Amino acid sequence: MTMPAVLDPDSLVIRSLPECRAAAEERFNLASWPTRNDQEWRFADLRRNSVDGFAASAVLSTGRQGPWDAVEILDLDTALLRHGERFGPAIEESLGSLGAARHLAWGLKSENFRGECWVIGEDQRLDVPLQLDVRAAGPGHAAWLSLVLVRRGASAVIWEHLSSAVGDAVYLVNGTVVVVEEGAEVKLVGSQELSASSKLVNCVHVIPGANAKVRDVRVNLGAEWVRQEVSASLGAKGADCELFGLSLAGAGEEIDQRTLQAHVSGGIHSNLLYKNALFADARSIFSGLIRVDSGAHQTDAFQSCRNLLLSEEAEANAMPGLEINADQVRCSHGSTCGQIDPEEVFYLRARGIPEAAARHLVTLGFANEIIGRIGNDSVEERLSARVEARLLALRDQKV
Repeated sequence: MTMPAVLDPDSLVIRSLPECRAAAEERFNLASWPTRNDQEWRFADLRRNSVDGFAASAVLSTGRQGPWDAVEILDLDTALLRHGERFGPAIEESLGSLGAARHLAWGLKSENFRGECWVIGEDQRLDVPLQLDVRAAGPGHAAWLSLVLVRRGASAVIWEHLSSAVGDAVYLVNGTVVVVEEGAEVKLVGSQELSASSKLVNCVHVIPGANAKVRDVRVNLGAEWVRQEVSASLGAKGADCELFGLSLAGAGEEIDQRTLQAHVSGGIHSNLLYKNALFADARSIFSGLIRVDSGAHQTDAFQSCRNLLLSEEAEANAMPGLEINADQVRCSHGSTCGQIDPEEVFYLRARGIPEAAARHLVTLGFANEIIGRIGNDSVEERLSARVEARLLALRDQKV
């Protein structure tokens, strides 16, 4: 996986929203739209990612639940002024670096670009989850950027949910940068229920500090086309990074996932598990890389993608990969692709459960393995209900 062209190093410290837009404009001019020859877009249907016809007219609104009064909420101008050295390099060099550089820049250079920064204070422990709902209203495109700074010794659960009105064709560009200081812990959940005619580019980059723990969970329950890029920069000893994903896709939908676990230093653990349940003629693409740099000994890294095909027309493409340049490492990767095991359905039918209900229960169990890894009962319960509703809506879909 290639990185985008690196700009002037002095420009990596972004100090204001106008500077961020200017950097995005420069990146937009340096990058290019994907072609069939781009490895980062292998297997993707390039007709789907077109931005033509999407004016900057969608309106974003936010709603909050949880103890937000305990969090320092900064507008992007203030956040970049105070913490530009923490977030600037990631915004320029990491977000979109797995192939969606131009799409991300297209969103961030727009005047219709909004966002926030959330700072969890040192040693602050928030047991109740922070939930932010970002809703797009009206057709068109919009961009939302979330910057998260979890101070030393702090702990928090953050759930960011994206949605749009039924019938609105929205092209939403969403970026998230998470910086977790030494000994801190964050569980970050990103879910989306965009309308069936919407498109989403979602780029996430996490940077855990020494002995920090990061758990990122991505849940896709909507949208016609999703491009999701999740990367982790693992350079602080003792860091622990877990990346989980669940996508439920139906007729005419494509989920395109690209991930990178970049082990820069040794003594770091990472684990990735992505699961896709595909109905009708839905398609999924997963391309993941564990990269272990020279000298990153004692690396402990795993990667797995599991695809459940729920029709003869569904299609899953999986390309897990390893790039190891160090010794004394434990790394593994793999993928599976198949239909529901008939023995599981037979077991449930033998206990009086109709076949359609039996298949639904098996699929629900497949999906809830990811939901159960969030690690917060409240979020798990609410997301599980949404997952079940989505499965009920998809199970009888035809091509």
